[in-house]
Amino acid sequence: MLRNEKGFAFPVSLSILLASCLSLLILLGQNVSEAELLNEKEQILKQDYYLLSSVKRLERHLADVEEDETLQPGSFIFKEGTVTYSMTELAGSLFEISFTLAIGSQKPIVSYAFYDRDRGKMIKWTEKK
Repeated sequence: MLRNEKGFAFPVSLSILLASCLSLLILLGQNVSEAELLNEKEQILKQDYYLLSSVKRLERHLADVEEDETLQPGSFIFKEGTVTYSMTELAGSLFEISFTLAIGSQKPIVSYAFYDRDRGKMIKWTEKK
């Protein structure tokens, strides 16, 4: 009975080997796509952190500044990027602040915040899409 295989073992073992290779390739593709997604998510969280941290730091700084002082543009330097800001006065006590985030060779990200001097805090923060 064992000698009457007539070429059965080779096709079965070949199909098992091909199925194993195919499943490994699928798992490898999923792993690569997950790694790219994780890297992209990390970059987005880092951008949000840098911008929000800059907004909070500038809000604290503006609360300490006297009303008659002129507001100068500036920047905040982080470990992997720099946030620069400039301010324009919209009304008597309302300022629009433009933040530009540059991280490495990525495209700069621009966001805007509105600061109310009477309230002493930022009233709105938006990112430009």
